[in-house]
Amino acid sequence: MVVGGKEVIAKGSALTGHVVESAKAQGKEGASRLQLCFDQLRNKNLTMPLSATVEQITQVSVNSQSQIDDLGASSGAPSSCCARTNR
Repeated sequence: MVVGGKEVIAKGSALTGHVVESAKAQGKEGASRLQLCFDQLRNKNLTMPLSATVEQITQVSVNSQSQIDDLGASSGAPSSCCARTNR
């Protein structure tokens, strides 16, 4: 990940976390919601705690049914790192 022209998370790093909330779209005009919380960053040089939340995704591409199935999988119990806020 690059921020302000500087690499802050190296390519190949792994983020682990959990699904905080998911909701299927209601009707044709509705929007699905998926709130993710990341708890840990791992790469070849370090493992460190991380607290980050995905707030918005504007475009998604899924290439296979297994990727769709993976989207529904959740591992571990949620922690309190990413409490839902209304903005």
